[in-house]
Amino acid sequence: MRIGRRDALRLAGAAGLGLLGTAGPAAALVQADVLPGRNRRWEDLDALVPDNSPTTARGPVEWLRFRSRFRPDVDTNVLVMTPPGTDLAAPGGLPVCFVLHGRGARAHDAFLMRTPGFLADAVAAGVPPFAAVAVDGGSGYWHPRADGTDTMAVLLDDVLPRLADKGYAAGPDDPFAVVGWSMGGYGALLIGQTVGPPRCAAVGAMSPAIWRTYAATRDLTFDDEADFARHDVVAGAHRLAGVAVRVDCALGEVYLPAVRDLVAAMDPPPEGGFRPGSHNRRFWRRQMPHHLALVGRALGGPGNAPAPAEVGG
Repeated sequence: MRIGRRDALRLAGAAGLGLLGTAGPAAALVQADVLPGRNRRWEDLDALVPDNSPTTARGPVEWLRFRSRFRPDVDTNVLVMTPPGTDLAAPGGLPVCFVLHGRGARAHDAFLMRTPGFLADAVAAGVPPFAAVAVDGGSGYWHPRADGTDTMAVLLDDVLPRLADKGYAAGPDDPFAVVGWSMGGYGALLIGQTVGPPRCAAVGAMSPAIWRTYAATRDLTFDDEADFARHDVVAGAHRLAGVAVRVDCALGEVYLPAVRDLVAAMDPPPEGGFRPGSHNRRFWRRQMPHHLALVGRALGGPGNAPAPAEVGG
């Protein structure tokens, strides 16, 4: 049976209210992980919701490659995405937003997220232009590690100066933004807390991979309990005060409890919310336009276009 977009969105809303499948108290127990099946339930539902695709042709993209002292054994690839029709030689240059991938992925994942097209859509809708920049980050969780790698330093100490040399507004006094999903959502929060305002103007986290305790983390995510404590973004939530923040998390997420803790600890509360879906690109692609709109407003100053209407979770 084929299902239309409107019916799919209604199904998503019904599931969000506990009205699909095991309704009533049983649904609440599944959602609370007292009974098994929460992730699978939302995965099945998410397949019914239409995917989100850009409607505007993307602008130019450029690849950079270099060998960093913070990742000495591999080449680091950088994907620079700009809106169509942008004058890259204009005085002041485009501001920069990092787009951080999930664990084990690479800069190319920004294409799978359709970021160039969503950026073109945002600018066509009136959001001030900026460059979206994806960088290879491996699986290091975007912070200094005991093996000597430091993918946060790659972004701040390697990529930003290279972009400044190419004419982007990426100097030490220029504000930048950062968005990401899964491991990249964690990295976006951590960078925002580490750099702080006014240099970090906006943070967008989609399904951030965060935990309540070190014991709950995956192998190799942190070096040890002390590393986890130093880079605990829930404990550091107060450091995002003054930064424009959006957090979106799917109701089928394994990370849902810790993300709820994060949002509760933030004052003021972030934009975004908890929505039908699961831990996959379909969910993240539905959130990406809202995160890019947040970034444009933060980097472009007052008078920006409003955030686009929410679409299907």
